Amino acid sequence: MTLTGSLTGQFSDKNVGVNKTVTLQGLALGGSDAGNYTAIAPTSLTASITPAPLSVTGLTAQNKVYDATTVAQLTGTPSFTALGADIVNLTGTPTGQFSDKNVGVGKLVTVTGLSLSGVDAGNYTPIAPTTLQATITPAPLAVGGLTVQTKVYDASTSAPLTGQATVAPLGGDTVTVAGTALAQFGDKNVGNGKSVTLQGLSLQGKEAGNYQMVLPTLTGTILPATLVYVAEPASRTVGQAAGAFAGLVQGWVAGETQATAAVGTVKFTSPAAASPDSVLSVAGSFAITGSGLTAANYTFSQAPGNAQALTVTAVGGPAEPPLIEAQRLQTSTLVLIGAPNQHSNGGVLDLGASIMAPAQVAAPGSGSVNTATMSKESIQGLLTERERVKRQALGVALEQLSLNPELADNRLCTNREDAESGKCLVTEALIAELAQERVNDAQPTVGGKAAGLPPPAKPAPSVSPAAATVRPAWVAPTLGPKRPVVSASLPQIQRKIAVLIGVNDYEDKSIPQLENAVGDAEALARLAEGPLGYETLMLRNPTKAQVVATLNRLAMEANPQDQVLIYYAGHGDEAVAQESGVKNGYWQLADSSAKSPQSWLSNNDIGRLLNLIKARQVALLSDSCYSGRLVDGPRVRATPGPVNPNEVLSDRTVVVMSSGGNAPVADAGEGGHSPFAFHLMQTLGKLQNWKPGANVFETVRFRVANKFPQSPQYGYSGVHAIGRGGDYLFEQRQLSPR
Repeated sequence: MTLTGSLTGQFSDKNVGVNKTVTLQGLALGGSDAGNYTAIAPTSLTASITPAPLSVTGLTAQNKVYDATTVAQLTGTPSFTALGADIVNLTGTPTGQFSDKNVGVGKLVTVTGLSLSGVDAGNYTPIAPTTLQATITPAPLAVGGLTVQTKVYDASTSAPLTGQATVAPLGGDTVTVAGTALAQFGDKNVGNGKSVTLQGLSLQGKEAGNYQMVLPTLTGTILPATLVYVAEPASRTVGQAAGAFAGLVQGWVAGETQATAAVGTVKFTSPAAASPDSVLSVAGSFAITGSGLTAANYTFSQAPGNAQALTVTAVGGPAEPPLIEAQRLQTSTLVLIGAPNQHSNGGVLDLGASIMAPAQVAAPGSGSVNTATMSKESIQGLLTERERVKRQALGVALEQLSLNPELADNRLCTNREDAESGKCLVTEALIAELAQERVNDAQPTVGGKAAGLPPPAKPAPSVSPAAATVRPAWVAPTLGPKRPVVSASLPQIQRKIAVLIGVNDYEDKSIPQLENAVGDAEALARLAEGPLGYETLMLRNPTKAQVVATLNRLAMEANPQDQVLIYYAGHGDEAVAQESGVKNGYWQLADSSAKSPQSWLSNNDIGRLLNLIKARQVALLSDSCYSGRLVDGPRVRATPGPVNPNEVLSDRTVVVMSSGGNAPVADAGEGGHSPFAFHLMQTLGKLQNWKPGANVFETVRFRVANKFPQSPQYGYSGVHAIGRGGDYLFEQRQLSPR
């Protein structure tokens, strides 16, 4: 017997269920005995119907900008296809979620929030799409807190900034700004609302990678720098042609010059004269005004002294005294010492009777001349006569120097004792050797705990060829222990040392004796030790060896952070080398001989000693004839704008300020002092905080040249700080009492 037919099973219904009864159908019996049987289908068959997966389609995940959340935006309409005629609906709102909040490309997005409804909903399981991807790009993060300051033209594109760079990240993200903001104008030129770009900043922090830094759009202004027309003081006489006026333009920045940054031709004119050929007809003080240039990045102004730079003197009578800083120049005198044609001064003008009006000449040793009633031409005549007599007295030595300018130069020292004798010049090698000895032996130095400038070894007594007088043994003054600083305008300078040299008395009596050179040095020493805070050494009537010994010791022991000031008042002269035509300058010290140039101190040696002093700042103030020869480098110009003292002090600077150019100068005439010393002390005595030496010099130069026919000079000695804005800084400082 066999079963025949097609066997099928049927659930009781189509719906999902577990252990559902299954009924078999389609069974039949076959065979010869089939009639003897009845086929009974099993009644215990069961099976389960599980939900069918219902794939949802039609959704797309959108890229987004980082927002510190995992939310993904979805677009499209979700759809599906149910089986047969089933009634199924899709309900709910689909939402997308990234795996994390961070920036990334092709990040997986998970969809949730969908459900099914309808009669047949229970027979299905909705399947969200599993392949959705999207990208999170960095969020822009604006940098704030920075402002561009207005600046004065400096020939650079740098833009000064104020404020602190800040950012405001999303939520609780940790993001800060790192680096130093550097701002640059598009070009260096003057302008308003100029675009400024930033660089040098970056983002840091845990979430920094989720942001793109956005720099602010900044603008700024570059104002013109100021150029100053500085007129050279001029003196004329009524009835004289005005002639040409001279001057210079100061204030060029960053190495720019008239040739590179301006167009036009500088000219100086005065309302007192329509042209150089105009004859002056009115006595008094008049302006000399500069003009003629245009410069895109500069404005122009007139120096204060220009307002009264021209003095016109009436024939046979004085011009009205010129005004200086709105005050009348007070009457001053030049004291006459000695008989006519005997030149004795030093703080005193040497006058010859041949050029003096009888009414102006007093009895020998007691007369005076009121310089307020004299023209520059008259004073120049006096100076010329004085110089004639002095050079006549020094003629033998000058003749020797014209043949061999190096006769006054010292040899080089070989050891410390040699250097302390003052008979030779210390050397770089000896300075280095002694510095190492101080380290090895723990010897005190100028900057040490108990250091000073010990006295040089006593020089051997010298005999003046003219007077044959034996000088007494001499001991140089010492600084002693470093004095504590009570207050300082420039604390970057550790110690200030001033050496003041004044020579009145010359052993060789054929050299005109001086009266006030020592007094000038002493007065400046009081000012230096008082409000200027120097520790001072005063050398009264020293010999050449004593001066060299003192400067040798200064070169051996001054420290790099020190500041040194050297002042000299006494005779000076120059000789012209016959072979080369070069003019060389010299000082005459107390033991100098009119017939022996070896006893003079040469500018060559002075310059060498200045450059050997290791102090960061060294200044020589020389109040002597022909002292302009000491300025052997470029001139230092006054700075019209603000000065950064740290930048100035970052370079070593050696400068010389001389009372005149390469010509004779007046030794007295202002309050019992030389014109240079008087106005130098007047200017430094009014110092507030600190001031560059070039600015001090401009005041002194104008005041001296306004009355006296001499032209002070200010410039570098050697190559120190040339072209980098180096200058000597005068400052107020208070030291503790001794």
